[in-house]
Amino acid sequence: MGLVAEATTLRIGVFLVSLLLGGVIARADVAPVIYYGRTPAPVANSDIRMESENVEIFIGEPVADSVFVRKARVKASFSMLNESNDTCRVLVGFPIFDLMYNISPHDELGIFDFSVIINNADTVIPVMSHVVGDYTTRNEKEHMWYGWDMVFPPGRTSIDVEYGLRTSHTKSRCYQNLGYIMYTGSYWKGPIDHAEITVRLPERVDSEWLVGPRTTPGYQINLREIVWVFEDFEPSRTDDIRVEFMPPELDASIKQLESRLSVDSLNANALVALARLYLKAARTSGAEPSGSGYPDFAGKAEPLLKRAVALDPSNTLAWNTYLTSYFRIHDAAFGLGWHERFPLLEEQAALIRTAYKHCPDDPGVSLWHQLITQSEWELPETLGRLDSQQTSRLSIRIPHYYEGHGSPVFTDDEMAVIREFYDEKEYQTDRGPSGGWLVRNDKPLSTESEARLKTILSRMFVRWITDQIRVHNRRAGV
Repeated sequence: MGLVAEATTLRIGVFLVSLLLGGVIARADVAPVIYYGRTPAPVANSDIRMESENVEIFIGEPVADSVFVRKARVKASFSMLNESNDTCRVLVGFPIFDLMYNISPHDELGIFDFSVIINNADTVIPVMSHVVGDYTTRNEKEHMWYGWDMVFPPGRTSIDVEYGLRTSHTKSRCYQNLGYIMYTGSYWKGPIDHAEITVRLPERVDSEWLVGPRTTPGYQINLREIVWVFEDFEPSRTDDIRVEFMPPELDASIKQLESRLSVDSLNANALVALARLYLKAARTSGAEPSGSGYPDFAGKAEPLLKRAVALDPSNTLAWNTYLTSYFRIHDAAFGLGWHERFPLLEEQAALIRTAYKHCPDDPGVSLWHQLITQSEWELPETLGRLDSQQTSRLSIRIPHYYEGHGSPVFTDDEMAVIREFYDEKEYQTDRGPSGGWLVRNDKPLSTESEARLKTILSRMFVRWITDQIRVHNRRAGV
């Protein structure tokens, strides 16, 4: 990202590659800065300019069988021209991480196998060092740099940088992001004659959704490559590049099943498999907002699931997938983790009843059915272990049959009702007393009191049921 100039003839420029993956930024490229103690500062009147740059980013295979963490390799070549008659001695700096993103060179998301070659011959050994400064218009933070001494004689000098890194995925989506910040190249003298940035994917870019809508326009697609080319330009912020792409393996699997169903449209298992791939590609935190620009993969999954259960009403995987993913198709629907949307929409409840009619013995479908049959639920004798002793914010865990980690919070009025019919009793562990239970007392419950208490505890009940559904889905591979 940075060249650190000791000569006063060198002007500052920060040129960086950023992998924007789940909030992680891995920097690359060289640019001129100067150390004053621990603070880099710009140097004016540079006679060195960047004639050209060629950046190639190779997206490799998944790491440890994960679609969302991938190997990547960056190769960047720069042709620099010292237009003066003087030799400039420069301390070259390359930032490898900064503390504002908590990225370490030892992290699996950090840079590794870093190498520098000058003029296609001399391999330099960079030294790790700290600098402080704001080269990305953010607040001043401490950056870790690789640095090495370098001489720019009059004329041309080439710098080749190469390193590896691992990627991550975008929050709430399967898409991965790749960013390349261009505007800091304007700190060099004059325009850049030619710049080419190429992202190479493991498979051909030939589907409508492989490249995401937030990709910077102006690119060309050449088989497996996404390419931006700039000529005779001084970059600005509007030239900064971002590319989004779907994991190529997921895209390939979708295309394979779509092709299979085009000749065998009545295969219920294939319909479910394709629907599950669409859902894997879909937004994870609810339905796709209108106008987002992303494909409505969840919406594409619903007709497939409807057709699958129509062809095979006893297909438990289809029903569990449909019930679990319903909130990702219909924006107002109840879903796992969306407890505030309880009670369920009537259309959602009707779907659960239909699933239960055909698959009454399936554990997952039965759990969903309990959500719409709360009237049959009996008040527990013991509410659970007290995780907090504060009267107004009581967190409890249902004992024995509760496998999740929910912590419902009740209001003062609700706690008054609970404490009227449940007494706090100390319980023992191997290490001695450890909190207390809320245990049902002998006070008689009127019909009105029982109904009110059930309403209050329904949130706890819903959380318990949804946690049980999660456990079932993990075990059943839903």
